[in-house]
This record gives sequence, C-alpha cells and structure tokens, in this order.
Amino acid sequence: MLQLRFTGNTKPPMWLVAPKYTFGSHHDCDCVLTQRNIEPLHAEISVEGDVISLIKTATNGILSVNNIPVTKEIALQPGDKITIGTVFIQVVDPKQESAKKAMLTSTEATQMRTAESTASDDILWQLRPLNTTLAKSENIALAGSMLLGRSKECDICIPATHLSRKHAKFTVIGEILTVEDLNSSNGTFVNGARIEYVTLKYGDEIGFDTLKFRVEGASQKEEVTTLRSALDDTQIRQAVTPEHIQRRATTAPVRKAPPARPKATVAAKPIRQASQDSQGDGIKLLVGAAIVIGTVAFLAWFLLN
Repeated sequence: MLQLRFTGNTKPPMWLVAPKYTFGSHHDCDCVLTQRNIEPLHAEISVEGDVISLIKTATNGILSVNNIPVTKEIALQPGDKITIGTVFIQVVDPKQESAKKAMLTSTEATQMRTAESTASDDILWQLRPLNTTLAKSENIALAGSMLLGRSKECDICIPATHLSRKHAKFTVIGEILTVEDLNSSNGTFVNGARIEYVTLKYGDEIGFDTLKFRVEGASQKEEVTTLRSALDDTQIRQAVTPEHIQRRATTAPVRKAPPARPKATVAAKPIRQASQDSQGDGIKLLVGAAIVIGTVAFLAWFLLN
C-alpha cells in the first residue's frame, strides 16, 4: 500500500486505499489544492490492485512525474515525485522505508562496533587491577599524561585513604610508558622495588601501597609475534638443509696434516765388528769353562790325598 506525502507538510499523508482520488481547486475534490495555477479538476489517481496510475484531467496547468510532463496517463512507482501546479508530492512505500531504516540501523550499529574495536586496538597501554576489591573494575587505559591519586582532579581517581592526593603520574610518548612518583607518602613500587621514575614494560607489576596493577597493552602482541617468528619451524629446518651442509663443506678451509716426525733408527753395527765381538765372547766362555774344570780337578785331588 502506497502513500502520498506533500512537500513542506502542507497536507497530511494520503494512503492510496480507495479506487479513485481527485485533485484540484474545487471543493468536491478528494484532495483540495488552493495554491495558484491549480485547475478545478487538475488530475486523478486510480488504484487497481497493484497498479496505480496518474491521469491528467485538465487541459491546462502543470502535471509531471519526475520532471517529465504527463500528457494523458502514467503508472506510479515508489519514489516518484509528482508536480501538480506548484504542489510537490512524493510517492512512498512505508514497508520499504521500514526495511531500509532497519538496514541503516544495523549498518550503523556494525560501524559503531567496528569503531569501538578499532579504538580498543589503538590503546597501547592499560592497567589491570589485581586487588580483590578492584577485581570487577575495568582495565584503565593510559594515554598522554595522566595523574593517579585520591583527588577528584586526577585523571585516575581512586578514593583510598593510603593514596596521596596526587600520588603518581603516567606518561605515554609514542610506545613508551613511564611512571613518576609525585613525592607520595606511601611510595610507588614496580616489581616490589620503590621507584621515583621508571620506564614500564609489559607484565610489570606496579603498586601504590596496597593497591596493585599489572601493566598490559599492545606490547604483549608484539613480543609474542617476535618470539613465534624466531622459533619458526620452517626457519629451523632451513638452517640444516643438505645445501647448507654441502656449501659449508666446499667453503670450509682444508686443514693440512702435520709433518710426520722422523722415527729414531738404531745404527747398524758393521759386519766385521759384529764378527769380532762374537769371537771374543766364545773365548771368554772357553776360559771360564777351563777355570771351572781346573778348580773341580784340584778339589778332587785334594780330597783323595
């Protein structure tokens, strides 16, 4: 079911539910138009099922659809713009409008979620509460220069009695996060050590007396990515490929064997000298045997006499 809407809200919208509608300056018309250049019976609209037609009934006067003059009759579609004299009317299908509006709403919601996701990805640093009293609190995003303390003037206001009014200051410059203690009474601690000024990194535990937070942010993703790249299994296999082994074998310098040490040799005795030595040894044996025999014979004679 289509509807006619008048530009400038000169008339309330008209639902096209009847078989016929008349337009003109005469008071008997279904839609009385009192503007100038309007004929008593200027035009008609007929409705036959899904077919809606605009019919020109005046011999003079302006009648057009989408700036195209109507000479006799023309079918209307949603979105068409009708001009009757100085009156502008738009043909509308409310069902299509509702569907389009729902689609736009869905698209806007998707864009909003995407924008929120992008905004969260842009957060480089944040503090995650570690205390049970703050366990249900959301992470605190850090950007620029931010004061932490119990004063309402601080960017991070925590109404705890053991915090100083202005306890510490966080500063984010590029991807660098630092924290500075502002001469607080109970001190600022990083990984258990009291500090005055220090550059923070992912995973650091920062404490303000009994309150503790963990430093988190985009640096975690970067470190994990770097570690995975360094331990890539493909790179490890490539490091021991046969080509690398062969290349190392061909390019490695050839080590020369150390010179052989000369073996000690025993000088051979001359043959003549060896023969003389052998004869001398024989004579010594004969002399020894003769002495022994003589001694035995002397002892035997002495005993018998």
